[in-house]
Amino acid sequence: MSMDEKIEYIWKRLYWGTLLIGFLVVSLGAWTRLADAGLGCPDWPGCYGQIMVPSSSEEASIAYPEAPLERGKAHLEMVHRYVAGLLGLAILGLFVLALLGADRRRKRITRWLLLLVVVQAGLGALTVTMRLFPPVVMAHLLMGFATLILLWNLRPPPHWRIVGNALKPHLLLCWLVLIAQIALGGWMSANYAALACPDFPTCQGQWWPPMDVNEALNTPLAIEGSYLGGKMDGEGRTTIHMAHRINAILLLGVLVAFFLRLRAVPNAGATATLGLWILGIQVLFGISLVLTGIPLFLAVLHNLFALLLAICLAHVSSVMWRRPEVGLDTTHSDFPLA
Repeated sequence: MSMDEKIEYIWKRLYWGTLLIGFLVVSLGAWTRLADAGLGCPDWPGCYGQIMVPSSSEEASIAYPEAPLERGKAHLEMVHRYVAGLLGLAILGLFVLALLGADRRRKRITRWLLLLVVVQAGLGALTVTMRLFPPVVMAHLLMGFATLILLWNLRPPPHWRIVGNALKPHLLLCWLVLIAQIALGGWMSANYAALACPDFPTCQGQWWPPMDVNEALNTPLAIEGSYLGGKMDGEGRTTIHMAHRINAILLLGVLVAFFLRLRAVPNAGATATLGLWILGIQVLFGISLVLTGIPLFLAVLHNLFALLLAICLAHVSSVMWRRPEVGLDTTHSDFPLA
């Protein structure tokens, strides 16, 4: 086996391992946020001044007397940090392997991934030190999604024939509406607005309940205390929840139309069908979350399926935004290996 073959062999295995760790980090991040464990450790990068969770509440109270130790939340927060650190090391390994190879695309993407890891670490620190400040929490979520999308794009693009890329404007619209929906979901979670509308399809028994847009968009920086539990009253949270619902309807229409058009593209049918399935399941998750009172496991799955929708669009984008016409090649699968 030549050196290039050895590098490629290690690359493929490290890549899939990194992708798996990335999904685990996003899942743990959602779980930590939704379980109100974001301040399980009041400091960063340690926990009550230690590398591990303190063995006793007395130790914790000496370091941070104003933050009583909740062992379960502290362990969840630290596991999330350790796995995130492992992801950073794995991405560093991919970067080194890319430098040893000749693939310029891998080198470019892994450089961006390293930058994102640094940004994510900074946002993770700010999430704790700024006591769950909603704009930071939302940015942390968006950058986490961006990291997984870039990781996915390290794979070779699929081989489809898209003459002239007639779907490109529609794809751009899909991205704009999807990013808005993910951001609204993050804003809703950070401001504890998920239960503002406990019924469906109405909200508080009304089709258009009282709302306050100014409050929904205004998050003053707190001098003391934290944002745990949120600082908005009912109308601000209702506004965020309703915006998320209305944009979800728009997203549903835009994506269904796009995936139906994509099915006509040779070799793209599997991706289009998969996208429709992910979208349908995501809609069911969203409705079920409201009707069942936001169970934690279902909320984490809702977060993951939003990521899967973004990856599905990234898979399509890797073709449409790389070249104007892709030759048909039936010898390649719809989802080629890295």
